[in-house]
Amino acid sequence: MQDPDDETLRDVDNDEFYELFECAAITTGRTIMHRRGFDPLRPDEVPDNETTGRLWELLYALAGHRCFFHGTDGFTDAELYRYLDAWLDEPHEDIPLCLEMNCRHDCSDAGNGGFEFLKYADDEERARWLEMDPTIELPPKETLPADRDRHMPEPPHPPVAADLPAWPDMDAEEDDPLGLASVDAAIAASRLDEELQDTAPLIPENWERPAAVLQSTGYTPVPPDELTAETTAPYLWELLHHLALRNFFVTHTDHLSDTDLYAELWHKALREESLLPAARTLTGYWMHDILGSYGTDECNLHLALYATDAERTRHTEQFPNWPLPEKRERLTRRDWRLPRPPF
Repeated sequence: MQDPDDETLRDVDNDEFYELFECAAITTGRTIMHRRGFDPLRPDEVPDNETTGRLWELLYALAGHRCFFHGTDGFTDAELYRYLDAWLDEPHEDIPLCLEMNCRHDCSDAGNGGFEFLKYADDEERARWLEMDPTIELPPKETLPADRDRHMPEPPHPPVAADLPAWPDMDAEEDDPLGLASVDAAIAASRLDEELQDTAPLIPENWERPAAVLQSTGYTPVPPDELTAETTAPYLWELLHHLALRNFFVTHTDHLSDTDLYAELWHKALREESLLPAARTLTGYWMHDILGSYGTDECNLHLALYATDAERTRHTEQFPNWPLPEKRERLTRRDWRLPRPPF
């Protein structure tokens, strides 16, 4: 099976960039999703109790194709799902992913025109619009039906300044022409590590079990034995979404069915200690690799399903006595539309 993200793995020069952009075909979002192995259910096919999970499944799939939405708090989950379903059937430019361009779509007007979006605006914003045009007829104020926008998928951000490497201290280099200061610092740090090893707990105090963290936020996943193969998907995506809000992400899931992945998350990922950053932080995240510790079996699975041709060749060169497993097709195409780290 061809990796659906292969087109992003090459450089594009300026001439090719403009050619690909200007000559992009016109098609529908539904056609693009189908090409990438995802066919979202129609709204009338989604039971009421599965709407939220199916909505996040669709939103993350669209984000995986660099389509991002905002201004959605004026919709209930069912209304937004219907809106996105209609949006998928509209004509759009099929911009190649290798151009790394993001599509941002404002849903606040909901296609109604006029100033209906101001019914959810605060007094300050409503006054600002009246100041610009006193003839505006403001709609009656209403309470937003959802608090969703702050949790929506976003394009990756560049690392914040605190995460960037510091510029070298040129004066320090002049004072240390032999470069011994860094060696002394490394020795001191090693000694400190040795001293702390005797007193450090086996598990650092700031490590947490994701299951407990999610429960503290008011969300408790449904046990897998209460789900069927037909009902697992929406609950899986709801769980993946709540984990993403805690900057907990998973990778290498395409060899598992929805049922098996949900069980894997329930029995292992949610129970194992993780170093979870603050919610929606841009300074770090936790990546949970479903392949685990990469023993022989896991390495062979990676080589057969996930490794590129270049990685397989490199593995053979480094380990000539390790039989290279034959390439196999993945069970599903899910990884490209999973929630992604913030940078």
